[in-house]
This record gives sequence, C-alpha cells and structure tokens, in this order.
Amino acid sequence: SHAAAYSMVVEQNYARQNEIEIYPGMIEILDHLENAGCVLSLCTAREYKTAKGILEVKNLERYFKQIITRDC
Repeated sequence: SHAAAYSMVVEQNYARQNEIEIYPGMIEILDHLENAGCVLSLCTAREYKTAKGILEVKNLERYFKQIITRDC
C-alpha cells in the first residue's frame, strides 16, 4: 500500500541520517546569522521525523525556530 511504502521510505531515511554532511562553513554562517539576530526557519521536502532527526544529530536544531516539512 501507499502508506506502507511511505512509512518504509521514512524509516530508511531516518536510519541514514548520520550520512548527511554539512557543507563546509555552514556552522559559521548559521552562527553569524544567529548573532545578527536573525530568526531562521527551515523548509524541506523531507518528512518531519527525518528533518528533525538530522538537525538533532548534526547539532543544528538550535538554529531553527520553525521547521516546515512535507508532512506539515
């Protein structure tokens, strides 16, 4: 079924979140924006569970006050 296939893709993506790489210099850019008082949101085609998991694993969650995902 469609729901079972979607669930399988979500779980596979979630299991591979450690493989996501952060672009060189990205932390410095995010720190600069945060120090400048910018409020950041993230909009992604990923599902919420995977997006939030990646942000947590990569220690990026603190930069984003709002997360908009495919399943919002």
